Amino acid sequence: MDVDFPVVYRAFGPLDAIAQAAGQCNRNGAMEESGRVFVFLPEEERYPPGGFQQAAEVTRTLINEVGFERMDLHVPDLFRRYYTQLYDLTKLTESARELDDAIKGRSFVDVARLYRIIAEDSINVVVPYDREAYDALRNRLAEDGRLTRSWIRKARAHSISLFRPKPDAEVWNCLEPAPLGRGELSRVWFIYLIEGHYDRDLLGLTAAEGVWIA
Repeated sequence: MDVDFPVVYRAFGPLDAIAQAAGQCNRNGAMEESGRVFVFLPEEERYPPGGFQQAAEVTRTLINEVGFERMDLHVPDLFRRYYTQLYDLTKLTESARELDDAIKGRSFVDVARLYRIIAEDSINVVVPYDREAYDALRNRLAEDGRLTRSWIRKARAHSISLFRPKPDAEVWNCLEPAPLGRGELSRVWFIYLIEGHYDRDLLGLTAAEGVWIA
């Protein structure tokens, strides 16, 4: 999101997630003084299982090793150290050989199908906030017949993230899965079909089942 904040508060988590949140602080450099980012520990510290929790633990280990004063998000070497430890911990090439082969083979369809840092936890939904952009994205997807890097890059600015609904949730009737090609459908990217369910004031979806905020 191209949104600029003078102060950002972020619950402790993976280093890359903290950096992403920090990027919204004085994003456009319009402030005379530097923005301020606060990383805090919630009273109840809980993480999604799997890769997200492992990444948070690697971040905690890194802080203990180098100290808070050297956790400079502008230093590339800090992220090289973080990702080296993370990949050593998760052993990506051993535990996900099929994904590794798909990446090396540049098979975008298979990478989109196999890659999960948080297994099936959330979905991306393109919503009709900007009707012209929404129609253009739907038309491009129909013409291409599959997801592409270019389409996803453009869609991110016009999509929201939802926790994956339960299998019997009525909201599935409003979602159209994006095609991956070869007759496969995405489990991560969807088009929302009902314009009236998007609230422009809340910047999220509203429906009988509740409210989802982007």
